[in-house]
Amino acid sequence: MDQLDLIQYHPGEALQYTCELGSELPILNSEQWVSWINLELSQQKSIQWLADQLKLHHLMVEDIYNTKHQPKFESEAGYLFLILNMLRLGPEGKVQVEHVSLLLTRQVVISFQEDIDGDVFGELRDRILRGRGRVRQMPADYLFYLLVDVIVDHYLIILEALRERIFRLEEEALLEPGPDYVTEVYRIRKELNRLRRFALPLRDEVGRLKAHPSDLLHEGTQAYWQDVYDHLVFLSTSYDSSREMVLRLLELHQAYLAQENNQVMKTLTIVATIFIPLTFIAGLYGMNFQHMPELAWPWAYPAVIGLLVAVPGAMLWSMWRKGGFWDEGGFRC
Repeated sequence: MDQLDLIQYHPGEALQYTCELGSELPILNSEQWVSWINLELSQQKSIQWLADQLKLHHLMVEDIYNTKHQPKFESEAGYLFLILNMLRLGPEGKVQVEHVSLLLTRQVVISFQEDIDGDVFGELRDRILRGRGRVRQMPADYLFYLLVDVIVDHYLIILEALRERIFRLEEEALLEPGPDYVTEVYRIRKELNRLRRFALPLRDEVGRLKAHPSDLLHEGTQAYWQDVYDHLVFLSTSYDSSREMVLRLLELHQAYLAQENNQVMKTLTIVATIFIPLTFIAGLYGMNFQHMPELAWPWAYPAVIGLLVAVPGAMLWSMWRKGGFWDEGGFRC
């Protein structure tokens, strides 16, 4: 038989345990304890049993299983329902996405996750069990808020990590970008777009939630929902500035490539400028005409060799005097 993993608490005590499903579960109607039930989507029997006990609409159950669903808030008689996405940094800084649904009743909060292992709620569980903070003294809607707040806080953590990567790439662009520079820039832009895709709809749904009159939301928690909403607004404005930074990275890279191409063109221009007169001299005296008086001179060959040396030497000296292709380190290439 499926089991429920739950945490129950009141101001003086907190318990974490599992219990078997039954025809009646006292935690669903307890006035003394606040209960937090955490389920994986793979626990289909447990989810269906809870849906039957709470008389959830079958469309809401479908939304719980729909891992591609956009953030959504619903208020029905006796419960509040919120869909959102949990984001966390995985290996190599890749953003991992997990579908989460939250259900609030009078004394019970139920969270539905794709995978309980490795979620972002570990610190919150510890706070409840150890009695740290005010969570034990507050009603169930405060726990509902905390779950959303923890998820949104990780949005901010991910945004800050992406901005740190942008700053590092900006420093790299001013020196010498590596071969994977552009790939990394586009990877960051992709992660920023994913963050925006989840944060902006959630901002609108949290705005609806905090403005929605419900006897499940106590007046003392309204300020906390405003704080979550402010964080999501900050995320949306920070996304715009971060996107501009990514575009600036691409512009810096284009400027770096243009500078490199310019240096190559300068080098080729120097080589071509020097070899044009040498090619002319060598071509002139390479003609096999019979009546060329210089061919009969004893010093004609050394004179031509000397001319081939003197002409580029004079050109390089002239360039150095004018500063055209020279600096203190030699050729500008």
